[in-house]
Amino acid sequence: MKYKKLLFLPIFLFCLFAHSEICGAEENAEADSNKAASAASGSNEADSEIVSVKLTIYRKDLVRSFVMPDLMTGEAKSKTVETGNEEFWINSEGKWISFKVNSSAVPQKVDYSGPRNFRIYRSAADPNSDNSQLVPIDSIAIPKYATEIGIMMFVRKNSIRFHPVDISPQSLTKGKIVVMNMTSVPVTLSLDGESKLLESMSNMFFDLKNADSPKAIPIIASVENKKNKWDVIFRSRISPSGDSRNLVLLYAPSEKKSLNIDILMLSF
Repeated sequence: MKYKKLLFLPIFLFCLFAHSEICGAEENAEADSNKAASAASGSNEADSEIVSVKLTIYRKDLVRSFVMPDLMTGEAKSKTVETGNEEFWINSEGKWISFKVNSSAVPQKVDYSGPRNFRIYRSAADPNSDNSQLVPIDSIAIPKYATEIGIMMFVRKNSIRFHPVDISPQSLTKGKIVVMNMTSVPVTLSLDGESKLLESMSNMFFDLKNADSPKAIPIIASVENKKNKWDVIFRSRISPSGDSRNLVLLYAPSEKKSLNIDILMLSF
């Protein structure tokens, strides 16, 4: 009997160890499966974090852009013909909200509640039926702690892109201007005597020396040439409102080999 008991003990321990290994492997496989599913859906902490923000969407249409001289001064300025009456969609609190932005002069305001990262959709024909379907065309990442977002909608010949910038009152305070570089190259910008390097598709804040001054503020944009020297390609003055939050947009009005820059100033 003693021999049988001693023989049973290692067999029992072996079975217990094997059972724990199998359970552990199953748990690890389940965890790996959950991770894979999460990665496939693109979910992460930013996706699961719920935010509530106000969106102000501006449209800049560059589908047909050309340069026309001013009849009074002879100065060449870029002009654009704004086209389109498209409807776009976002999902806020599980409900689909549509919006149209037909002009850069009249922005569209939308209240959004949902994940920090969300997508913008456009209606398209469903090849398998007579109905239309919503197709994602771009994604937006709400900056952390932001309560109000300005979204620049850029319309070109073959693309529509949406670019967010934080215009929350606590970020864009009186006496500051946020500048967005929407060109494809870095730009050195001098604004009211302060110079900063703005990388492509980035934005930075500038401090005004005297926000209440009625005088126009000088603005100069330079880009680096092939000889690693900086050429001034834009020089002008702007008159930001001292009582408003102001955004200056740097963009290339036409798709040419030689970069030219124009600006658009918006007040909130």
